[in-house]
Amino acid sequence: MRWHFDWNRCVVLLLALMSATQAASKTIEAEFESQLSPAVRQRLASYRQDAMKGNLQAMRNMAKAWSHDAVGEVPQALVVGCAWHQAIAEVHTALLNSEDKSSSQTACNGLSPAQLEESNTVKQRLLWAIVRK
Repeated sequence: MRWHFDWNRCVVLLLALMSATQAASKTIEAEFESQLSPAVRQRLASYRQDAMKGNLQAMRNMAKAWSHDAVGEVPQALVVGCAWHQAIAEVHTALLNSEDKSSSQTACNGLSPAQLEESNTVKQRLLWAIVRK
């Protein structure tokens, strides 16, 4: 019997997986954001549009807001901060400076394996959204 690879099924399965991942990570980010003060939520909102377009400084601002401001109110928000730092590293590899690398290490090194997995899910959603713009 001859084996046949079905590209259409592969694409459908990949899109379903991406949608499920996106939905899960949105839930994580939204859950944490809903627990933040209005001031921090406003700060995040002011950076979000440009950050989602891949603007390096706006992405840095989002990473910092999640890793510093939000963590003071919701410690688990570091999962999202780590995701932003990792997204910066992937989108702007050539433009990374020592502060970017240090901030990423600080945000991500203290996370448990489960939190790192959650952070990677958030990062994948961010990258997918940024690349699509």
